[in-house]
Amino acid sequence: MASNPDDFDCNKCRWGRHCDKDNPAPNDIFEIKVPGYEIRQNTCFLTEYDRDSDFWLRQFSAYNSGFLLKKGGAGDQPAPYMQAMRLIKWLGTQE
Repeated sequence: MASNPDDFDCNKCRWGRHCDKDNPAPNDIFEIKVPGYEIRQNTCFLTEYDRDSDFWLRQFSAYNSGFLLKKGGAGDQPAPYMQAMRLIKWLGTQE
């Protein structure tokens, strides 16, 4: 969503306004597959974008520019942080 905000412009919705659980699509409109993990969703991801999502995307921007969360190298970073960075990077290659 952050990398392609025009795809999530409610005024240009191409998924039939299946915004949330009150109006789900009859089938999955989003599917994300990562080895060992799969997300299928019949509602828009925009309603789930929150402060936590924004935090991780900002962290990824810094990570992608060569700045890590903690001092040291990749081995000194918290495992969840590194997993999140790899997942966001991988998702960015799936367009």
